[in-house]
Amino acid sequence: NPYVVIYGGNISIGKYCMIAPHVVIVTGNHDYIQTDKPMRFAGIVKADNLTINYDVWIGANVTICPGVCEIGKGAVIGAGSVVTKSVPPYAVVAGVPAKVIKYRKN
Repeated sequence: NPYVVIYGGNISIGKYCMIAPHVVIVTGNHDYIQTDKPMRFAGIVKADNLTINYDVWIGANVTICPGVCEIGKGAVIGAGSVVTKSVPPYAVVAGVPAKVIKYRKN
């Protein structure tokens, strides 16, 4: 969809995933720890691996932050959410930060 940003290393997206407009998926970060030069020139901290499994729906304006390793099979991420940790299979998550609000399956 339009205005989706996927930035970082080793991001795997499974079949039948839906990614709505204005989603940002980031697996790396600037090296903000050092102080001897501006952060802009400090380089990137090692990017994490991220797996977005089969049949995931990521709603509009979602941000997936560095450090998230996996979005489980069949998960739904509500619009406007900020995902800061991995999402279990079939979970419906929403909020800032995103939290499990229910499951699609028992």
